[in-house]
Amino acid sequence: MEENLQLPSFVATACDALSNVCFENEKQRRLTAQTKAVPLLISTMKKYFDKFGIQYACARSLGNLLSEPRAQQAFDEEAVRVLLESLNSQFSADSQHMKGPSVAKQQENQGLFAQHVITVLSFLVGDPKKAAIFASSGGFVTMKNLYLAVGVWEENTRQSLLSLINNMSQNPQTAKLFIDNLYEGYDMLCELVSEADPQSQFFLQVYSILTALERYYIGRVSHKALQQDNVKLQEAVVSLIAIGARTKDKGLDIL
Repeated sequence: MEENLQLPSFVATACDALSNVCFENEKQRRLTAQTKAVPLLISTMKKYFDKFGIQYACARSLGNLLSEPRAQQAFDEEAVRVLLESLNSQFSADSQHMKGPSVAKQQENQGLFAQHVITVLSFLVGDPKKAAIFASSGGFVTMKNLYLAVGVWEENTRQSLLSLINNMSQNPQTAKLFIDNLYEGYDMLCELVSEADPQSQFFLQVYSILTALERYYIGRVSHKALQQDNVKLQEAVVSLIAIGARTKDKGLDIL
């Protein structure tokens, strides 16, 4: 594939074949992890942001390889940037792959694609350095935009997002990133709890994460957040306070 990277049709077929080779086959997955498959897949994604089929196949392959320690070590900080850019390019307002008669199937593929990428990112943000790249590269904004996107958020994808947030919130070195970069992570969490059904498990899980962060970091900066020149952030904080007032009887008090 490396020698024919200029041929998109060949690359798409090769990436799809690689994904199938690694799927539920421990021996082939282990052998693939011993090659330079991970950096090659990342380079391919970077070259073909405008080709959803290639992005999808690469994301599947990376997700299938993630269980291999050799493959895990091959992900560098640039991989975080490329994966975020891949999500941004595929879910942008002018994205073309959502047009046509097979919209339902395309939306299903979008959801699977997002799930694969977020699963990989969820692992990567366990490393404080990679988590910092995630935050400084607009990762929280990307996650919020994906959550608000229509037609992609089936349950497995929501769980992938929760896993990523959980991984970052559990480590003090990465949890503080939620209030960096003009409170983008805080804004994202407020948006999630504001938009989610208060009776849903997703709401309770995200709100529990927000509550845990509140105890260590956010309680001391909520007032500063309200003073930021960011109307949406101010509205989100007010919404969070209102939600907190309504959910005191559920043991979710953060006020």
